[in-house]
Parts: sequence; C-alpha cells; structure tokens
Amino acid sequence: MTSNVAGKVAAALMTLLFAWWAAPAAADYPERPITLIVPYPPGASTDSLARVTATELGKVLGQTIVVENRPGGETTIATLAVKRARADGYTLMFHTGSLMTALYALKHPGYALQDFVPVSPLTKTPFVLTVPAGVPSANLDGFLTYARAHQASMNHGTLGGGASIYKVMGDALASAAGIKWTDIPYKGGMEGIQAVLSGEIQAYFATVSLAVSQRRQPGLKLLAVTDRQRSLYLPDIPTFAELGYPDVQGSSLYGLYVRAETPEPIQRTLEQAMKKVLASDAMKSSIASLSLEPYQGSLADYAKEVRETADKFSRDAARLGLERR
Repeated sequence: MTSNVAGKVAAALMTLLFAWWAAPAAADYPERPITLIVPYPPGASTDSLARVTATELGKVLGQTIVVENRPGGETTIATLAVKRARADGYTLMFHTGSLMTALYALKHPGYALQDFVPVSPLTKTPFVLTVPAGVPSANLDGFLTYARAHQASMNHGTLGGGASIYKVMGDALASAAGIKWTDIPYKGGMEGIQAVLSGEIQAYFATVSLAVSQRRQPGLKLLAVTDRQRSLYLPDIPTFAELGYPDVQGSSLYGLYVRAETPEPIQRTLEQAMKKVLASDAMKSSIASLSLEPYQGSLADYAKEVRETADKFSRDAARLGLERR
C-alpha cells in the first residue's frame, strides 16, 4: 500500500471514528449548560442583544446559557477563546462586523474566517453620520461646505486606531467630497458621541442603534445613513447614496457562531432553535427596543454576506492604504 493510499485510508477511518463519537453526543445535545462568549463589556447594546438571545435560546433548548463577556484585543480575546474551546456546541460566540474587519485590521488576528460557521443571523445595523449642532449646516451638503472651509480644525472620530469600518467610511466620504480631517480614536461608541456633543470632533459615524438613543440630545445632528435604504428607525434621514455618495456604505452584522468543526447535527439543532427564538414576540420586542433591524434573509444569505463583507473591507482598506495594527 502506497503512503498516499495509506494516508487516505487513515483519514477515512478518522472521519468514521469522529462520526461514531459525535452521533450520540449530537443526539443528546444539549445535556448541560452552554456558554455564550461576547467580545464586548456588559451594558452595551451588543451585550443586551446577546443576553436576550441567551435567555430565549435557553428556553427553547431547555438549558441555561451563561453569558461570558470577554472584551479587548479588538474583539480577538473572545474570538480566540471560542477557537480554543471544544467544538461540541457548548461554547457559542456572539459577534458583530468586527469578526470580519479584524482579519485585515490586525497583522496577526490569530484566526481565519473559516474557523467558525454561523448558526443564526441576528440583526444588521448601518451607521449614521452625527455632527455637532453648532456646525452651521442643515444637511450633508451644508456640512461638507463647512468642512472644506475649515479643514485645519476638522476632526473625525473612529473606534480604535488603524483600519476599521469607521476609518473606511470616513475616508470614503473625505475622498469623495474633497475634504481632509484628523482622525481621533475612541474606545467606545458613547465616547464618540460625547466627543461630538462637546465639539471635540466634528464628525462621527454612530450605529443607528446608538444614534437613536441619543437623538434627543440638543447638541447632536444626524445627517445621512450608510445603507442602501433608509433606516426603519430613522426614516427621515436620507442615505448617502440618495445624496450622491454611493461609496459611503457600511453596516455591522450581528450573529451567532460555533467552531467550524462542530458536528452538523448540533449546528442544525442550534439553527432550528434560533429560528424559533427569532420568531418569538419576546425577541422581536427586544430587537426593536434596541433600535436594531432584524436580518432579512436566510442563514445561507447571512453566511454569504459575512464572506462578502470581509472581502470588501479588505479591498477598501487596502485601496485606502489603511494602517494594520
């Protein structure tokens, strides 16, 4: 027997052995509590969504789901914790668009997109350009006219330094509109909004969810949304595409993932359970209360969009020459 044939036989035997071991485990799944790892600190809208997902999924599966917050490392601390966990369905990962963007933004992220598979989409949220009320502009054109005349004092807020979705959107607008500004990094979305309100920065792309929660602030103006269509929660705010800037696009996908090696029967169990969760009144109400938009599409659609988002971000960041950390 040649070494090549022997290798194929060994691989086939290993596959059969794994299938034999996984079958009863999948049939009995879940037999014990499950951990949901979240790459954000408690209190954020992302954490709130993760916790309601854990509660409702636990009801469907008949097991407790414990939320474990692991912020830091540009979300890689949580991501790598899931990668190191057993692929048995007892460690789930809640993630956002950072799962995709960190692959380019970091020189050594420590994981590949194919290390994980989504078992359910959750929501999708675009961004909205927020500016201080003190900037004399009633609309995007007025703001850009002001920005061109005051480029030396224009500051734009980002989350973190180097390549990020915030940097990509900001550079796309600056390039298309012929303006320059200085990027100021912040640790969280609320810090960015506070910087706008104080006049420390003159532009910040906030998630629609955050912008809606802060819209009543008298010092804040919302100018345009980074989606192809107007937001369900900000129907009066036009899109950048409507205003002649189709390349200023961006959104964050929220979903539930497991390690790619997780047995398919367990993946299907989670997928079917999450369909029930997303159809429940409790989940629909919670998503609406967070001003998040339910993902419109199938799990296959979501998986495809995740891959496309990662590819597009890498192309955009490389085209703009954004620094990798």
